Amino acid sequence: MAAQALAVNGANVYIVGRTEEKLQTVAEVHGQGIAGEIVPLTADITSKRDIEDLVKEIEFREKCLCILINNAGINTSTQKPEGETGENFKKNLFGPESATLTIGPKHTR
Repeated sequence: MAAQALAVNGANVYIVGRTEEKLQTVAEVHGQGIAGEIVPLTADITSKRDIEDLVKEIEFREKCLCILINNAGINTSTQKPEGETGENFKKNLFGPESATLTIGPKHTR
């Protein structure tokens, strides 16, 4: 609903998930006749490589990211980026593959 509300009011909204088909359906159903755009991007946010690729894709498409809504439902048993400060947390989450990101077993839906 947040994505649709933002797009109806003219925002370019990127929705991200692991299943391209589901994302395409959401974009088609909720993206009809609106001022903005709902853009589906496929990524698995338990993968550092996918996170890095997603950041690059958004940077390529937009000059800034004004709003970020994280509705991934990740709990600490699947991802544990470590860091004493926000900057450390960012470095560990988005930094090189050798950074400390603990990833649990992949879940399928």
